[in-house]
Amino acid sequence: MNSNDTKAVALGEPYGTANNKLRKSLLFDFAKRLDEDICYRCGVKIDSIEEFSIEHKVSWLNSEDPIRYFYSLDNIAFSHIKCNLKDSGFKSKGRVSKYRRIVKSGNSWCYVCKMEKPLTEFTLNRHRWRGVEYECRECRKIVRK
Repeated sequence: MNSNDTKAVALGEPYGTANNKLRKSLLFDFAKRLDEDICYRCGVKIDSIEEFSIEHKVSWLNSEDPIRYFYSLDNIAFSHIKCNLKDSGFKSKGRVSKYRRIVKSGNSWCYVCKMEKPLTEFTLNRHRWRGVEYECRECRKIVRK
């Protein structure tokens, strides 16, 4: 057993995961102490570490100088996770990404018709993160033909 394995056993999770949680906790504590715990997107106070996210004001990935924009502290802000994700819209270079979308409780996103619909309009699939298929029943009939 190497030292990281020993640390993982002692912490109950991988050492890297624990270390990242500790860093986030320290950063959130410093942000609160400095009154910097205000969401960059909506302007409301970030009340808990579960809501706390660190984001880039300008997307670094699609910029002309990704390295500069990634590391620039002037390009870093704090926000609620939901505000950060909502603003990004999970878009990448103008295309809708395959990743999760934020939808109202009790709804899911159909990746075929590109609409938010009630969960009752989706076939159950316990292997998917939301517990339903990626497409609604109506679209599934069309896609499966």
